[in-house]
Amino acid sequence: MISKLHHFFYVALILFCLSASAAQTGKIPFQGTVVEAGIFEAVGSGACSAAPDTAAGRTCDLYEIRLVESNRNVKAELGVTFGFRYRLDGVPYGEIEDLEMRAIHPSMKGSDGIARDRSTAPAHAFGRNGRADDFIVYTLSEPFEVVLGQWHLQLLHKGRVVISQEFILQ
Repeated sequence: MISKLHHFFYVALILFCLSASAAQTGKIPFQGTVVEAGIFEAVGSGACSAAPDTAAGRTCDLYEIRLVESNRNVKAELGVTFGFRYRLDGVPYGEIEDLEMRAIHPSMKGSDGIARDRSTAPAHAFGRNGRADDFIVYTLSEPFEVVLGQWHLQLLHKGRVVISQEFILQ
């Protein structure tokens, strides 16, 4: 027979295990939406920094982008920038932690000689009034990046995909 105190601890242990299990499933705490996708042009750019988990070995900050064409079929040529603008709803105020951008692309051999089929780098978004607006784009800046096929640009939070957008480079 279980005493009331033992029963309380048993129920508390079950509730703790259930909440730990829910935390491990890692439900994304906010909603992501693609606002516009296609071919963009950069409006001002910032510094480039080393990004060892990318094919090009670097990422460059863009201050703003302008949609040129709403099309997910992209002409694969040097200098083309494609991607999407997104909105996150239900976010806290301030910098959103644990964001990452990922490009899943056909295999390409970067300047370091390593073949990769994905590139990842930290992403940054800032929440205000429960919402964050930002963008993820990929610029074909090196000849080895100009590869035909299916590409997926993604925003991840703690390793889980929040938004994924497919592009076909042809």
